[in-house]
Amino acid sequence: MKIDQKYVARLGRKMWGYDGRIVENKRRVRDYRFYTKKEAEDAAATLVSKNVERDYEWTPRSQKTTLLAAWESFKQKYEAKGAGKDYRYRRNMDFIINMIRRTFVDELGAGFLVRDVKTKHLVEWAQRMEQDPSTLNAYARRLSGMLRNAQETFPDLVTYRVPKIAGYAPNPDLTRGRIVKPAEVALLVPALLNPAPRNPKTSVLAYRQRVAMYRDAADVFRIALVTGMRAKEMFRLAESQLSRHARRIEIDKTKTGYSRRIPLPEEVEAILDARSRDGLTDGEHFFPDFFTTQFYDSRIRRALFNACAEVGLVYRRDRKDEGFTLHDARATYITNILRGDAEKGIKPVSIGTAMRLSGHKSLQSFQKYVRLIEEEFDDAPRAALVMLPEVTGELPSSSQRVVEAKNTVRPDVAARREKFKSKYRGLTWVPVEGVWMVRIMDGTKRKFVGLFKDEEEGARAYDREARRIHGAAAVLNFPSSSGDIRHRSPVSKYHGVAWDAASGKWRARLTVNGKVHSLGRHAVEDDAARAYDMAVIRFGVESELNFPAENYQLRVVA
Repeated sequence: MKIDQKYVARLGRKMWGYDGRIVENKRRVRDYRFYTKKEAEDAAATLVSKNVERDYEWTPRSQKTTLLAAWESFKQKYEAKGAGKDYRYRRNMDFIINMIRRTFVDELGAGFLVRDVKTKHLVEWAQRMEQDPSTLNAYARRLSGMLRNAQETFPDLVTYRVPKIAGYAPNPDLTRGRIVKPAEVALLVPALLNPAPRNPKTSVLAYRQRVAMYRDAADVFRIALVTGMRAKEMFRLAESQLSRHARRIEIDKTKTGYSRRIPLPEEVEAILDARSRDGLTDGEHFFPDFFTTQFYDSRIRRALFNACAEVGLVYRRDRKDEGFTLHDARATYITNILRGDAEKGIKPVSIGTAMRLSGHKSLQSFQKYVRLIEEEFDDAPRAALVMLPEVTGELPSSSQRVVEAKNTVRPDVAARREKFKSKYRGLTWVPVEGVWMVRIMDGTKRKFVGLFKDEEEGARAYDREARRIHGAAAVLNFPSSSGDIRHRSPVSKYHGVAWDAASGKWRARLTVNGKVHSLGRHAVEDDAARAYDMAVIRFGVESELNFPAENYQLRVVA
């Protein structure tokens, strides 16, 4: 509870009071109406004693988060997260967290406020770090995670905007690493499945452990090549994750925390069945030694390193990228599914599908696994030349090529255009209605004239509207037409239908007992005739219909 003085406008003076907030329900309690500090303290103590019985916790409203508090909260979060991880993960995270404490928190000061951390502090930190680009990016992500964790944990940082620091670390070299070649797999896998005979200096127990570790390394390496699973995902693989009828593998415990589903290849199923048949499982997990053997992942990598040395391969990435690692098998899988295989009829998958299969959340992390293939890199220019047409003779000018491109129309499109193209100005064919639509430009607007079944009738309607709008300067479809035709309105062949020159449509009317009933204006003459027929039947008038009475089923109005 905070006790201080504030100016109260309605009293015209400073008053003592208390200010606090209940953490459980975020309810704020404040009162400034006491003349002495003792009165304010007594009132606050009374209020606290009442709420203590309700197990309310009180915290000062003005408390601000320091870098040391943010670092401790970040450390507690990863200590809880690392409880279910292996020793290597905990060791790496302890190193990174302590490094952030030394290089960032201690440099700015333990009491430095998180809200005051700006972009310039992050830039200076990145410049002080003497690390390679990949390591610097990893440290930058952890430091950004510490600031985001503080924003989510402490209430005074709700409006704090965490500065971006990923762009200040140089991007990692995406060309680093390579895929595992088929020839290397053909050498490595037999060496793992059929290890060299026992050296007399090696004990029988040590040799058996070596053979078992070689077998596990061979199975893990082959599964990674055809599924792209991470090492820990393969080590934790269990029978309950396999859906054999649906040919799927359900992966729940992933590095990113997202579950995913990948196909179950026949090769992987055969490898897992062989492990069950040889008694290498515990009935549920296919690699049970992972849960009982310390540094199991390091032993697998050591087995791969020794087997590569026996067959003359390099299991380690050096500056010349001559070697490979177990993680490169995952990159090989991603690269291969994006490439496809035209000779075997395997189509490449999309980037979105590849990200779902590999379990990546962002394109930035996914692109590191798309490896450069030297053979395809050299063939890329020749493959691109296939798209260029073979040019012979003199090339046309640029303007001539543009004109030819505009005039080039597909034969089927050209035939369809000729079929529905009018020989008169202002007419457009409407396939759905089966009529000609007449439109004319009136200034900057396109005006609708009407719909006509007869093409020539629509052309004459266009001429009449053109004379009305443009006068003597009008461009007509029938410039030699006589004056009576020019001004004469069309005559309908149906009863009760007449042309309405004002609206440019056909008007239907019916006279019943001396009263004229308007039946509306219609763009098509036949529609106006049908409206007249339905009115005749509805009112029971003795008049000749335009169409047979069998076409209508209406109730006669009494």
